[in-house]
Amino acid sequence: MSRKNSSEQEIDWARLYQVCVGMVGIRPDDFWHMSLKEAYLAIDGFKEFNGVQDKAPLSSDELGKLMELHPD
Repeated sequence: MSRKNSSEQEIDWARLYQVCVGMVGIRPDDFWHMSLKEAYLAIDGFKEFNGVQDKAPLSSDELGKLMELHPD
């Protein structure tokens, strides 16, 4: 989810709702009463708790090395 403010990019409210209510578990009524900053903080906390890191996927070389280390 992009962190740009509304003057730079439109907020995809449907997607934000899906993430906050459907994934994070925020009650719908609570979602509509929270600020945008609170929603992003809730998502950050959810990602941290679940061990999600904001980093790029493995490159082909990295995947190859990993497959060599752990063959099936």
